[in-house]
Amino acid sequence: MSAKDISVIVPTFNHEAMICLAIESIVRQTVFHDCHVVVSDDCSSDNTFDLAQAFAKYHDNIVVRRNPRKLGVMNHYKILLSEVTTPFTAVLEGDDMWISENKLEVQRRFLEHNPSVGMCFSACVVEYEATASQVSHPAWNDGRNRIIGILDLFYDNPVATFSNCFYRSPILNNALLSADSGTGYDWLCTLKIANVSQVGFLAEPSTLYRVHRNGTWSGMSRYQQRRAIRRSLRAFLRLNSSMRAFVHDAMRDVP
Repeated sequence: MSAKDISVIVPTFNHEAMICLAIESIVRQTVFHDCHVVVSDDCSSDNTFDLAQAFAKYHDNIVVRRNPRKLGVMNHYKILLSEVTTPFTAVLEGDDMWISENKLEVQRRFLEHNPSVGMCFSACVVEYEATASQVSHPAWNDGRNRIIGILDLFYDNPVATFSNCFYRSPILNNALLSADSGTGYDWLCTLKIANVSQVGFLAEPSTLYRVHRNGTWSGMSRYQQRRAIRRSLRAFLRLNSSMRAFVHDAMRDVP
């Protein structure tokens, strides 16, 4: 492959305790020199930006930038994706890290060998700050790579986070830069992609996904989470009316 065919975008906000570990896990990738890395700070009130700059200054393929004003999660993604020019995109949120050094290499190869697959995601380890515990995700992982159906993604959301995903850039752009892109975060994005292409699952855990009180989803109240789920379901129904019965079932199951 030619150099710099993977964009790695690292949106971050108040992640000073974790941002250097995140960047280091990118640098350790076997295909790091094929990557153009953009670490983008959304006006953190801590030292995230300065720490990222200091860590990245030794690597000429890492750019560290800061938004002139706070954009919020999905608007931040839109700005970053609008500047991607490479065929592939990976995301690592600033409070997560990659635990497999060949994550990008394996995921890129999977998409190269499977042209009908628009994105793939890997198993991950979920770390819960409140209990200092870790669990494997998804729970049904039996060590086999596979193609995941849209109903599995709809009911189970085995993806869980952007950080363990790898995308064809045009497919991700279409999903996130379209209407309703600010509604469902990674879940709705995955459903949009699964609606137009196949989604691959790689069984080897590649990512440490941290769940903490300042996280985008875990920081919401239960009421806010329920509202977000319902907005996502309504947005998906507008996209694919043939799944109306499944959407109505899911609506009834929202606690």
